[in-house]
Amino acid sequence: MACLLFICLETFQGNHQSALTHLDSGLKVLGQWLRDEDPSVCRNMCVSRPSRTFVESSLIPIFARLDIQASTHMTSRPLHCELVLKDLDISKNPSVPETFTSISEASDSFLALVYFMFHLQQVAQDFFDPTRERSPYSSPEGLVIMFLTAQEQNRVQLDLWIAALNSFLKNSSSNMSMRDLRASVLLKMHHLFITIMLGASGANDEVKFDTYITEFRQMIKLTESLLVPSTPREQAGQKPSYMFDTNLIPPLYMAATRCRDPKLRRRALDLLWNLKSKEGIWDSNVAAAIGKWVMEKEEEGLETIDGPHSVPVSARISLFGKGIVCGERSVLVKYRQGPAVPGEVKTEEECLTW
Repeated sequence: MACLLFICLETFQGNHQSALTHLDSGLKVLGQWLRDEDPSVCRNMCVSRPSRTFVESSLIPIFARLDIQASTHMTSRPLHCELVLKDLDISKNPSVPETFTSISEASDSFLALVYFMFHLQQVAQDFFDPTRERSPYSSPEGLVIMFLTAQEQNRVQLDLWIAALNSFLKNSSSNMSMRDLRASVLLKMHHLFITIMLGASGANDEVKFDTYITEFRQMIKLTESLLVPSTPREQAGQKPSYMFDTNLIPPLYMAATRCRDPKLRRRALDLLWNLKSKEGIWDSNVAAAIGKWVMEKEEEGLETIDGPHSVPVSARISLFGKGIVCGERSVLVKYRQGPAVPGEVKTEEECLTW
């Protein structure tokens, strides 16, 4: 619990590296607690020890969400499922029911599904690292089979999950609270986000994102519906906000940096600039600044941009991580422009200010 408090404080202050250190420490402590059959703690009445049920039902989902959040922000950071979730159902291929009984159940199911998928994707993606002794380019057949198998498995599981959610909403939406209705929209948006991320990422091919224009459009439309002011106070003006978990920033950031449809990309950027929010280690202003820079760099010198096909492969930016905040209104990005070259790791850096 102390680690969670420190993570919250550090992310609120923008100290992302310190927050990640506390997260990794908390994951190690939690993993050790779960594996320890005879914990070396005082068992007298003065010591409060949480039950395993509380740890598995409350703490593990929080740490799993933070683990995913950190790994989506820093793509080189591996998930810690071996430390925390090795012996739990969430680390196995999770089953999806035909329908859900509540939004909470749907959310927990999605968390388990995404965690498993990220782990599977990272295993496959490791083999794309040209610095490894077992380079994928020396054994392309095995690599392609492994990667395509992981992608197909992910696609099937995501289809089952969204079908279960739609089944629940069809029978229950008329009796749901406004909070649960908004949560259902957020879940649908994140379903699209994960569908794009896992379907197009990992193969060092930015062109693959062009096949997801429909999903990008739906994702942005759902985000806009969530940001419609619902109270007079919200209509009067939005103040900067902070939340522990991620909601809107990562999907909008992906749309701003990976969607090459000019209208959709600019809609995503407008939403990011107006969001004025921090979600864990994600900052909407930082995400917007990086998205704007990527867009301008990719579109530089282009006379007409009427669709993704207008942005040549040689101009497209691949980002490594989500940037390192190096001062107020300043972030350092590491990137590559143009397609990946087999066996070559060549990146550039640039400091952005706004």
